[in-house]
Amino acid sequence: MFKKLISSLLAASMLATFASAASGNTQTAEPSLHAIYVDGTKANVAAYEINDNNYFKLRDIAAIVNGSEKQFEVSWNNDAQRIDRTSGKPYTTVGGELGAIGSASKKAESSTAVVYKDNTKMDYTGYNIDDNNYYKLRDVCESFNIGIKWDGTNQRVDILTDESYVDDSQETEKPDEHEGKIYLNGVWIDGIVKVDGKETALIVNGQEYGPDEKFVLDGKTYIVVHDPIFNDQLIPIDYKDPNEPEEDDAPEIPSYLKMNEFTDDYLAFLEDSGELIITKTIKYQIYYKGRPFQHAVKLAVKDMDRDVYITMFESNSDGSGEFKISMTQSDYEAEMNDELEFYVTMANGGSMEFDGKYYMLGGGSIHELGLNGARLHYQVI
Repeated sequence: MFKKLISSLLAASMLATFASAASGNTQTAEPSLHAIYVDGTKANVAAYEINDNNYFKLRDIAAIVNGSEKQFEVSWNNDAQRIDRTSGKPYTTVGGELGAIGSASKKAESSTAVVYKDNTKMDYTGYNIDDNNYYKLRDVCESFNIGIKWDGTNQRVDILTDESYVDDSQETEKPDEHEGKIYLNGVWIDGIVKVDGKETALIVNGQEYGPDEKFVLDGKTYIVVHDPIFNDQLIPIDYKDPNEPEEDDAPEIPSYLKMNEFTDDYLAFLEDSGELIITKTIKYQIYYKGRPFQHAVKLAVKDMDRDVYITMFESNSDGSGEFKISMTQSDYEAEMNDELEFYVTMANGGSMEFDGKYYMLGGGSIHELGLNGARLHYQVI
């Protein structure tokens, strides 16, 4: 049971050598909200942002460019006590790649790990975060001559394996068009109007829009609504005309999932743990492009660290509902500390593709990580 968990633990024991003592330089690392694309395809890879630069694990970068002409292998040289990377060689998966990092800020200390590329020592900017080394994406791309472009308007990073690296200092700097604006629920707005401490309108392009009022920005229509959890706050969400036909592309549901029941494997895991079992009730509301769901939707909970689905449930026809999730005490404590993630996904095993975003249950709240389809709001009780 949980073979992937075992392989991940084995890989973690190997990669622990990569983690090193840190020097005195300490920074704050924030989970990056930037969309990462590789040759035009979105990559499900996590990164931290430090001083306006994205930092990745070397193995994650190797994994997302694997199969391209810029692919490279990553290995631990035990004799030399260093990280080796080899150009043009396919990357060997060891387990644990492309894992989630949670939503909390982390302390980042300068890494002293020694990194070589094709037997040449590299001088990368790197930080040790939670006993893992993260390196500046531009440094790694430059050393492998991988193209990289930044799209500030869409908060997007493009990694281009069929292009050459261009030093960002050679590119013409453009003024920050979002300076002084507020990034709210995926939309850049000018400001928020408050009366007696209560939000009454959002300011977009110099105009005020109150609850249920629509505005157009960059060719898309949004509607202002009250946040269903924090009712005194306003948020913009995508709007869709109720008269437009629905797209019916609902995925198939795995046959082993049972409605409102845990899988046999997960029940056995809980029983065999010998730990206190913690059960939490999750209340939620799903919004679809400016309005609640008009039909029931089947969802599932995935234990991301063990790469298994554990239960399935169905919302009410208006997209509201609740479900229960049981965890071992150690898993519960790890989840509350953003060290373990339980994801709510479409029941076919993919992410919840709702309105360009998907959402993760972590630390008792939902944190945006970024896919396609609707807005999902949670309360944990």
